[in-house]
Amino acid sequence: LLHPGRIYDFCILPSSGSQSILQVSLPTQETLTKLRSSPSMAPTISSLQPGMLTEVQVEAHAKNGMCVSFMKGVYRGALDEDHLGGHRGVDEGKKKHLDKESGDPSMWWKNVFKGKHAKFTARIIAVDTSTKIVRFSINHHILALNGEYASFPHSIGSVIKNAQVIRVDAGIGALLALPSSGDAEEQHLEELRKLDKELSNNLLSNSDYKDAAKVSTAYVHISKSMDNPDVDNKKGKQKKSNNNRTPDALFARHFSINTRVKALRILSTSNLVDGIASCA
Repeated sequence: LLHPGRIYDFCILPSSGSQSILQVSLPTQETLTKLRSSPSMAPTISSLQPGMLTEVQVEAHAKNGMCVSFMKGVYRGALDEDHLGGHRGVDEGKKKHLDKESGDPSMWWKNVFKGKHAKFTARIIAVDTSTKIVRFSINHHILALNGEYASFPHSIGSVIKNAQVIRVDAGIGALLALPSSGDAEEQHLEELRKLDKELSNNLLSNSDYKDAAKVSTAYVHISKSMDNPDVDNKKGKQKKSNNNRTPDALFARHFSINTRVKALRILSTSNLVDGIASCA
């Protein structure tokens, strides 16, 4: 069963200090996903590794995610908004995703990660020892250590109609919420519900989070957002230009928050970390 050169994820077993041999076990994938770092351990920042599962406490909400503390408040980290396990959904004329304090439609997580949901289990995805920045994720496929759970209900080449802009990154691109995928969406939610219960996060008991967890997204870069020929108005001829970039003002007009995109095509589903497809 064990082959030379193959990489395995072993678990170190408790042992007395007098033993000179380190005992390890080879857990199943299901067991491995639930193994978490003991809150009693006090590792150095350099010993923290991507993949570690630990309990975090929300300290502050930011426009692009949340700041958290962990290991009994010894260390601090962050969760980017693309790693909160969901996205703001399509509004359909409703205002349920508006932040109750600021009215900002994008900061849906302020209404979720508070009170009993301010403490939950997350997985480390990046550690920068020089800046002492630790980044976490609670995306389903990251918590489950299973890339097959990445939320890509549409295959490459699929044409999706009526997606909605839910975030605009000025000069870069826009994040789009894709229409409901029906049965695939419910199956994804059922898998998420099981893991949510096993980790005792219980985030799906919050209706806003449950709605956000159903949303699949795609990102359109500004360079792939629309055709942009430079036309000479007097002669009606296309000018020669080395810059095919869509002007920022034009992009902002066509891809403002809540704008519906008539049609888009999925170009790539290779971003397994963020779980966001790319489109044009």
